[in-house]
Amino acid sequence: MSFRNPLTSLPADAITSGALTGAYTVPGLLSVGDPAGSRVELGVAGAGAGARSGLRLYAADGVTVLVDLNAAAGAGTVTAGTVRTAAPPAARVELTPSATNALRLWTGAANEAAPGELRVPGTAGVLELASPALVTGATRAALLRLTAGAGPAGAGAGSPPSVLELLTDVVRTAGGAPIAVDAAGSSTAAPLRLAAGTFTVTHTASAVATGAVDLTAYGFTAAPVVMVNGQAAGGTNFDLNLNGAVSATSLPWRSQALTGTPSTSYTGRFLALGR
Repeated sequence: MSFRNPLTSLPADAITSGALTGAYTVPGLLSVGDPAGSRVELGVAGAGAGARSGLRLYAADGVTVLVDLNAAAGAGTVTAGTVRTAAPPAARVELTPSATNALRLWTGAANEAAPGELRVPGTAGVLELASPALVTGATRAALLRLTAGAGPAGAGAGSPPSVLELLTDVVRTAGGAPIAVDAAGSSTAAPLRLAAGTFTVTHTASAVATGAVDLTAYGFTAAPVVMVNGQAAGGTNFDLNLNGAVSATSLPWRSQALTGTPSTSYTGRFLALGR
């Protein structure tokens, strides 16, 4: 003995209110909306290799699938719309359709007017990391730009290299460690290091001050190229020079003799580039 499922023969326009209780099986495809336009489909559609089983959301053109949760394939695709990890205004990550195809990063700051972005600005082979904006109407500046190139390895003359641009006012490393640039594939050449720092220049009246900066922590394997500069209180510069040969571990310096009654100490600055 068998019983007929009333839902298989019930016209859709006959359901106006009420609720279904219990378990029902709806064979085939359930479509809600405009059959030739925006609609939601639930169930099985198509046959053979093109069969689909799951939930699909169609755009107004009736063809473009915006959301496709394909149970048969065990996968899902969201083609349009916003996907976010939390509701605004909380800190969150958003995938939002935009001209730059950006992954938007909101910190949740109370005065955050625009998010940071990991974006594709429209130029082929270019990826940018942009800063958030904390002022309404402010432009989000690109902080990091990666441009893919064809060279230099294996490329002919004139091939553009891959470029990394740091578009910030300050580059700061943890603990004052030097910035190291290593040649790709090099197992013997030491990385190129850029180090900067300050030291104290202590004076007595009409006397020359001398000293040395310890470069050991910066990891140079040979004497770097260096530049030194002295600065007194208020930003006034004074003569500060090298005092002998620079080595991988030491930068000797010598200041001018100051007349009168100078302050007891000034700030010396150095910049060192080497391997």
